[in-house]
Amino acid sequence: MTAYNQYNSNAEYKRWAIIISASIFVLLLFVYKAYTYILPSLSEYIADQLPASAAQHIGESALEQMDKEQFSESQISEEEQQRIFALFSKLQPLRKEGREGSENKEIQDSTETQYRLLFRQWDDTANAMALADGTIIITDRMLALIENDQQLAAILLHEIGHVEHNHVIENLVQMSVMSLAMAIAFGDASALNAILVQGAALGTLLSYSRKAEFEADQYAAQRMLSLYQTVEPFVQALKLLESDYLKQHQEDNASSDAENNLEETSREHLDWFSTHPNMESRVTAIRKVSSAQLN
Repeated sequence: MTAYNQYNSNAEYKRWAIIISASIFVLLLFVYKAYTYILPSLSEYIADQLPASAAQHIGESALEQMDKEQFSESQISEEEQQRIFALFSKLQPLRKEGREGSENKEIQDSTETQYRLLFRQWDDTANAMALADGTIIITDRMLALIENDQQLAAILLHEIGHVEHNHVIENLVQMSVMSLAMAIAFGDASALNAILVQGAALGTLLSYSRKAEFEADQYAAQRMLSLYQTVEPFVQALKLLESDYLKQHQEDNASSDAENNLEETSREHLDWFSTHPNMESRVTAIRKVSSAQLN
């Protein structure tokens, strides 16, 4: 090979290397933009178009699956449950015009949410969660941590906020779109069945986006101000949960060997506190709601 031909070969190699590198960069940029901007917007749009019957079916399916696999019967006394039911009834929105942000009047008129509260035992996990149909589940451990009714109200209002903003459906739609895309991309048709069967419960357990969590916090803070003229019980409840989470985390690390620690790490990610944004930023945002209303 002459020097001239070798020069041309090297130049051609470099040109293709640049083209391939640029293509990979553009592809990664597109994937990032799609994940951070297009997918959330698409999921929100699809979620707003779903009828109330879909939310009802998804909620019932999720509860049935979690009752089989995660939950056991609550040990909270009937008297205490009735007392908390009375509190919960005061927290429910008086009237619901439709899903938050929905522009479809027909959908708005048919989406009056029927809220209900359920008590469940879940190992030693402090958790509260909202299902798509307006069912709110709270665990015995969560109730053991909370010190008073105003703190409990704040936690329940946060979960109601997720329903009011339709976060549960949006989360499930987003997870399903991603899973379907991966299954199609890699040709794994068997994964589609698992998505349909387990999607409802998994979508409930997965953490929400930071934006969704802050929206639920804002909703709870505004309702706390309306009901109690203060957001401090909300802040106190969050700090109690943070302390309990850190305490359990330290105990797990001190008492578990490497194998057991993997199991504990997997389980602790289902903890209510571990799936929420940074504490300091949350408290700041919650107190800003109070400051804005006072001003």
